Amino acid sequence: MGTTKKHFYKEDQLQFSDLCKALGHPARVSIIQLLSKNGHTNCTELQTKIELSPSTISRHCQILHRYGIIGYEVIGSNCFYRLDNTVLNNLNDYIDAINCETTSITGRVYYPQAPM
Repeated sequence: MGTTKKHFYKEDQLQFSDLCKALGHPARVSIIQLLSKNGHTNCTELQTKIELSPSTISRHCQILHRYGIIGYEVIGSNCFYRLDNTVLNNLNDYIDAINCETTSITGRVYYPQAPM
């Protein structure tokens, strides 16, 4: 999005959009899932589970870090990644706020079939 158009939107809308962009790749979703199970993981462990090159995993972790979804801690020569549950809770809160039940006018609302 062009920077000139951002003034049309509220800050929470821009933040939600950024988080969706950060989560918009299956490798990053996999990283988040692994971190949620393990609590903390280094790049080598992520590589064995996701089977991507270290540079690719590192790039995905950089993106997640830029958007505040994960943090890292350096111990010796290892970099351990950890989820920031505050950011994920804020994401859940935003989804809950927009997820209201609506009633149909005619009772015949057609939605596309969700992809599997």
